Parts: sequence; structure tokens; C-alpha cells
Amino acid sequence: MMLHGPLCRSALLLPLLLGVIPMLGHATAMRDTPEGAYDKGRRCYYDLLASPERQQRRDQWERCIGQFLEIAATFRDRAEGADAQFSAAKTYELLYRASHNPEDLRRAQTEYRLVAQRFRGSRLADDALYRISIIDWEGFHAKEPAMQHLHQLVRRHPKGDMAASAQRALAALEQTPQRFRFAPGLLEIPSTDVARTLREQLSTPPPAHPAMACHVILDPGHGGKDPGARGPGGTMEKTVTLEIAKRVQAVLAHHVPCTISLTRTSDRTVTLDERNSMAGRRQADLFVSIHANAALRPEARGIQTYYLNNASDEASARLAARENASAGKTLSDLEHIVSTMLQNAFTESSQQLAETVHQSLIHRLQRTYDRIADQQVRSALFYVLVGAKSPAILVETSYLSNPEEERRLQSTPYQDAVAEGIADGIAQFWQRHTAQATR
Repeated sequence: MMLHGPLCRSALLLPLLLGVIPMLGHATAMRDTPEGAYDKGRRCYYDLLASPERQQRRDQWERCIGQFLEIAATFRDRAEGADAQFSAAKTYELLYRASHNPEDLRRAQTEYRLVAQRFRGSRLADDALYRISIIDWEGFHAKEPAMQHLHQLVRRHPKGDMAASAQRALAALEQTPQRFRFAPGLLEIPSTDVARTLREQLSTPPPAHPAMACHVILDPGHGGKDPGARGPGGTMEKTVTLEIAKRVQAVLAHHVPCTISLTRTSDRTVTLDERNSMAGRRQADLFVSIHANAALRPEARGIQTYYLNNASDEASARLAARENASAGKTLSDLEHIVSTMLQNAFTESSQQLAETVHQSLIHRLQRTYDRIADQQVRSALFYVLVGAKSPAILVETSYLSNPEEERRLQSTPYQDAVAEGIADGIAQFWQRHTAQATR
């Protein structure tokens, strides 16, 4: 049967139209830069985690997953494409906690496989294989596939962050599989909910203590014209600190009855004087400044946490001088400030906050990563901490000048783990403070 006239033309156009319609979303993504598109996906993700109401609707989860998958398809030759594919997989894992539907775990594995295959050179490829093996073993109790994926990880990525963890997992599965649990495991995804299951989040709302409600200010270091430290691979401190701060905000919202705000939410210049005045003007109950370290020696590594006081050693004094340079403040200026503050009424509580956050951060990272150096809690004259009329600390999350730690700081799982450690420490400190205040 032959078609003629307008009907024929419509029939010929129909396949073309059907091919164009699925491309409309793709075209929308193409109008964004890779960074802008991925940032929109992350905003969807964080908004979802901050809203128990949205978490109870499957379409809200699928909306965020769909955004990530569109970004991954559009930017297959960019790091943001790998990040988006990995984020889609991780979101499926989180969804499984609420749905208990094995199909969501299978979809998570599918997306992780695409990270490992399409983005084989990505820093996330080994993380994806590790997550697949966790789901094999803890989700489906399938030992052989789990071991196959671990062997694949070690073979393909012998120098990756997850190689040592994969070797330990293989040894344990060979010897005593019935006792073995991955660290982190299926219910302890490196994510923005501090290893609480989503099911618990949905059934147990955050505790409400109106009398003890607080305001936490998170300060992503640097920004705008001030890039901060720069790693050998070109990673800028201002980018890393903003990503981590946003993750801390999302995590912390579930665990303390506090308002949580950032001194900057985008790549813009905020002077140390402006950050200083924000801490006082907004009446912060806690102030946490987030940074990434740098040193002349590329082998320097580790985590440091600071509170305001005279420098505890020469290295701390040099670091403070570097961070204070943009404010035009000398150490003698700050020594005078500290002395007139009578060692600051909050020095003791700031030290306690620093110790709690530091230990939480070290503990969280050492569970998953090798060679996490504990460089202890120290004191120094950081100008950004002077304005806070409350416990205030500065966290140096890792060394951008160290090539391995730079790669970790670029990694979504590592940023999530850092955020979890900081948020858990803040929550522990505030809960103790609340308990003491209500006695």
C-alpha cells in the first residue's frame, strides 16, 4: 500500500520527529557548561537530601537521577560526565534504602559499570568497581562476582585510591567471608547522610529543641579572585572548599536543629574582613572555616585542624601568615588582637570543637583510605576566626600540593567522606553542648 500527499509527508516526518524529541533534553544540557550542568544536578541532589517530603516520592529521586544521566551522556569526554554517572549510581543506592527494591541496586550497579567502562581513565573508575563489589556481596550475597570485580579493580587500577582496600577485601573474602563486611558497606555509602540509612531519616525527623536551636556558619575558604592554593594538576582550593562546604551543609541539616549557612555559595570574592563580620553580625553559634593545605614539599600530607590562639609551632605561624595575607594583617596585629581579647572567652570551647571535628574527620577517612596522616589539632592566629563570638575553627582538609591528595580532593567520594567527618564532629560537639546546657 502506497501513501500519497500530505498523509505521506506526515508519515515520513514522524520518524524524524520521534528522533528529535528525545534530543530536546540533550540540547538543553548542551547549552550549559559542563561545570554549570553538573552543578545543577548536584543542587537537585542536595535539595532532595534536605527534604524528607521529597525523599518519600520516587519521582523526585528519578528526576535527579535523570539529570545526572543526561549530563553523563552529554559530556562523555569530560570529568563532569564521569562525576554525573557516578552520582546517578550513588543516588540509586540511596533510593534503595528507602524502597528496599532490589531493582534499584541493580540499576546502581549498571550505572557504576558505565563509569568503569565509559570513563575508564576517570579517578572514579576504581571507586565504581569497588561499589559494584559491595553490592554483589552485601546486596546479593554473591561472593564470586564480588571477587571478580575486586580483581578487575586491582588489575586495572593498581595505583588507584581503592587498590589497597580491594586487596584487603579479597583477602578477607578468601579466608573468612562469613564475617566480612566492606568498609564502607552497602548501608554506609560515602554520601551526604553520614552513614545513617535513608529509612531512618524518613521515619525519624531531626530532633527539635527550639530552645537550643543554633546557627552554624560554614566558611568555604577563598573564592572569586582569590583561588587559594593550586595543586600540580591545576585543582584550585576555592573550588574544593565550596564543594565540601555544600556537602557539610546537606549532611548537617539532618543531624542538628540548627540553621546552617555559608559565607559564599558560589565562586565569588569574599574578603577576610567580610567573613569576619558575618560571623559576628549573624550571631553564629559555631563557625567552621574549610580549607585545603599546601606545602613546598610535595610529599607533605595529612589533616590539620586549628583554633584561634598564638601559634603552637613555626609551621602553623607560616600557614596563618599565608592565609592572612589577603587581609593585610600582620602577625603582630593579630597578637595584639588576641591579647586584648584576654585569650578569647571561646578559646577553650574552640579547642574542644577542633578536637571533636578533627578526631571525627580522621576516623572517617581512615576507615576507607590509606595513608591519612593525623597532623593533630593546633592553634594559630587566623584572622578569619577573630570575628566569631563563638567557638570557631579552621579545618585543613588535605594537601593540594601532594599529587595523591589532590586527586582525592577532586574525587566526589573523598569530598563526601570529608564532609561526613566534619559534620559528624560538629553534631557531636553540639549534642554535648546541648546536654550540658539542659542539665
